[in-house]
Amino acid sequence: MRRLTVTLLLVLNTSIAFAEDQPDVQTLMNDISNSLLTLLPAVQGGKLNREIFFREVGHLNSLLESAGPHFQQQPAGSLVTYQILKAQLDEVQGYADSLNLFTAKRVLSESFELCASCHKQDQLSRRELGISKFHDFDELTVAEYSYLTRDYESALVSYQNFLAEDQADAYQRTQALNRILSIQLEVRADPKAALKSIRGLQQTSTGHTVETALLNNWQLALERLASGTAHFPVLSPMPVAELDQYLNSDWPAIQSILNHEQQQPYWLLIRHQLNDALNRAQDSSALPMLFYWLAVSDRAMHFQFYDSMSGRYLEQCIRRFPSEPYARKCLDEYELLMIVSFSGSGGINIPPAVSRQINELRRLVHPAR
Repeated sequence: MRRLTVTLLLVLNTSIAFAEDQPDVQTLMNDISNSLLTLLPAVQGGKLNREIFFREVGHLNSLLESAGPHFQQQPAGSLVTYQILKAQLDEVQGYADSLNLFTAKRVLSESFELCASCHKQDQLSRRELGISKFHDFDELTVAEYSYLTRDYESALVSYQNFLAEDQADAYQRTQALNRILSIQLEVRADPKAALKSIRGLQQTSTGHTVETALLNNWQLALERLASGTAHFPVLSPMPVAELDQYLNSDWPAIQSILNHEQQQPYWLLIRHQLNDALNRAQDSSALPMLFYWLAVSDRAMHFQFYDSMSGRYLEQCIRRFPSEPYARKCLDEYELLMIVSFSGSGGINIPPAVSRQINELRRLVHPAR
């Protein structure tokens, strides 16, 4: 249930990111906030009133529709992010109209990664919305709200407080640890601050073997990044063409000497650059490459930091740019994503509808076949 709230708060943050100084946008943002506040108590209590849910989904979709003209004035990267998000919420609306609560919630959850990318380049703490209305909520919920409304300092404090609680379960602890690393690296691109946070967390760790190993691996990677011995140029802003060349040529050699957990800090710094380039893109020329690498980074981190929107990114890459060289890479990545998504103990079982979609995308990239 909390993941539904998180997703909606991320949608709110999309509105915050593009035009905070315009009075009409501020009013729209406040309306979205009020919609979220209607949903949050029911979600926090573990019970979700169906009538409220369906009403607020419609209201939220309407508000995002109203935001369209503002996004039309934004750079190409921001506009395409809005278009993907709007398509996602239209799908949610369809399930809500058919009273399919379970699927509507699932599709909302899938918006997570996309929305999270909308605010990664804002390094300032923002408290316009505040958290005073959440004084009865648990530490993790307050931390999530602070994070998703870009009050990063408050979020760090709340996540650390939550992690100090012995009763916190392993899944939620990992979620909080991932958030802390994401703030320090993907948002702020500051390995030294990340290293300081991780060293502090090692002192309050529960001592569980898995968590201890995770923190130790992060520490090893961050020590190299913070000291400059990692020879990782992505720490500094890079032109898109140079970033593309680095990821294709040099990054695989660095990856090969790092285990999965040690790679995560590097990937978050790479995502900092990818998100920055996506948000700054004035035209569509760089979008196929950015969509591809965002999807690859998602998979490389085992989808631990977000509910993946890789499928949406890869579809955009293929459908909008079928003749571009990266369309073939996006197609290969999309097919791999579908295999992973529909694999289990019984083997690979791709639904017929998904197989038809894969074939459609193949025809776009290889029209002569």
